[in-house]
Amino acid sequence: MVTSAGCVVVKVFNGEPHVLMTHSAGNWQNKLFGIPKGHVEPGEDLKEAALRETKEETGITAEIIDYLGSVKKPGKTVHAYIALYKSGSLDGKKAIDYQREEIDVAKFYPVDQAVEMSYTYQRELLKKAKEYIESEMN
Repeated sequence: MVTSAGCVVVKVFNGEPHVLMTHSAGNWQNKLFGIPKGHVEPGEDLKEAALRETKEETGITAEIIDYLGSVKKPGKTVHAYIALYKSGSLDGKKAIDYQREEIDVAKFYPVDQAVEMSYTYQRELLKKAKEYIESEMN
């Protein structure tokens, strides 16, 4: 079983929380988006992997504030953290320095929209992030 880790990165635009979502490069038949995530490397803990993968895939640096939990899909377990946007080049709500070989869109979306557009197996994590934002960040 492969272990992955990623971040639900939150940034507020005009008073409304948005989360960073990515779309896999070259796969426009699949309209679903996901959180930036990737494999945990040997000797790396889950938090380190989540932050590294977020930075590598999107160019966004984040600060983890809490663990959201994990979800499983066949052959993979994904661990997710809720994190705050710290830095990274943006053009409006789009990340500029994303990893184009893997990602063709990296953009912040309103939380409700992110839940609806996400991979089914990641929706639970995004719903938990929404609950966290509503209870802890307002």
